[in-house]
Amino acid sequence: MTPASAPPDLDRTPLYVDLDGTLVALDTLHESLRRMVRRCPWRVPIAALGLVGGRSAFKEKVSALIELPIAELPYRASVVEYVRSARLAGQPAILATAATTRIAESVAEHLGLFDRVIASDRTSNRKGGEKLRAIRADVGDDPFDYAGDSRADLAIFAAARRSIVVCPSPAVRAQIGKSFTAHLLLDR
Repeated sequence: MTPASAPPDLDRTPLYVDLDGTLVALDTLHESLRRMVRRCPWRVPIAALGLVGGRSAFKEKVSALIELPIAELPYRASVVEYVRSARLAGQPAILATAATTRIAESVAEHLGLFDRVIASDRTSNRKGGEKLRAIRADVGDDPFDYAGDSRADLAIFAAARRSIVVCPSPAVRAQIGKSFTAHLLLDR
């Protein structure tokens, strides 16, 4: 079926989905560090050298030093199902995360749900405003939907057409209604 002959009820608005705390119920950097300390503590000083280059370089260094078992991550079934349903409705799905490109691409490949990935690299930490700039560079001024969980996502929620808030902290929950309208709240 060509785009010109696609049914008119398909929603082509891109859905951007955060990874840490949203798609998975943990922070991949923290989990990588935890694994490093438990399994190969001699690598911790090497990872610490990455801090010289800033947070992005540190994340890259940690990602290169420890293998995160992508298939074993605690994926949130409700978010996976939401993304699957959105794709069936015609929405492109983009994994947009502050995690490293290596981790993000591995997750996207494992799940097979994402059309592309926006992630942190050696020089850019795609968190908060930096992630919103990357989304805007990707979508321009067109509307987009966003699934996230944290305080760093508040500006993105406010800019999104539809906000999907996943397991928010009390601070984020308090902001709902003040700064933006949550179109869907997933608490599991």
